[in-house]
Amino acid sequence: MKKIVLLALVLATVLVSGCSASKAADLQRATASGAAQASQDAQAAQAVQAVQAAQAVQAVQAAQAAQAAQAAQAAQAAQAAQAAQAAQAAAQAAAQAPQAVQAPCGGTVSAGGSASCAFALNVASAYYYSGGGTTSVQAYSPVTNQTYVMRCESGVPVVCRGGINAVVYIR
Repeated sequence: MKKIVLLALVLATVLVSGCSASKAADLQRATASGAAQASQDAQAAQAVQAVQAAQAVQAVQAAQAAQAAQAAQAAQAAQAAQAAQAAQAAAQAAAQAPQAVQAPCGGTVSAGGSASCAFALNVASAYYYSGGGTTSVQAYSPVTNQTYVMRCESGVPVVCRGGINAVVYIR
């Protein structure tokens, strides 16, 4: 804009001073060229501003996307932690729950929990051999090829617990 005004002043000064027609034409061409250059400069400045604005919008969008991704990861981590806690609570509840399922193993012996009938019969034999009452006995499991300690509580029925979540009922 300053260039246009300056050129106009120069043109006016030359015209007033009585210069020749060719010089006046040269001056008009120079003025027009200066105006065209000023217009191009203004358009270039607008283009630079538009690019900078687009870059700023992209930066904001990228930051928002990163925040959303972090929030999603935090939510997934919280859900995983809750699921793990729920699984642990369910496992504890299952371990503490009384074993209601009993498999009759013949005679007065039943197996519950993880006990097989072969193991339950061995526990009953060890219990009778110990003389009864509240006591601990050792019994062999032909399923696992291991010997386990079972804690037997006298009553009707006698309930022996131990091993790997094994329960044996003796009537």
